[in-house]
Amino acid sequence: NTTIMLVTHTTQLVASFVDHVFVMEKGELVFAGTPQGLFTNLPDINTKAIEQPEMLKIVNQINLKQERKMLPFLTVEKLHAALDGQKESA
Repeated sequence: NTTIMLVTHTTQLVASFVDHVFVMEKGELVFAGTPQGLFTNLPDINTKAIEQPEMLKIVNQINLKQERKMLPFLTVEKLHAALDGQKESA
């Protein structure tokens, strides 16, 4: 097993490559969990320094306009994989 510690403000890197996230705000730990948990609960987390990844912003905009909601995909690759899985099961 290998652990790599990545310090970044680039949310797309976090969404694409990270399994576990720690968020610090003014020296205090305000979140520990998965990227999915972080970005889908961002309004509840006490930080203003993090934005949602672009893919999640797109999904949220689509969900505002349709009755059947999309899952909160963080990356284009994850959305593509899910759509491929739906095609195979149909």
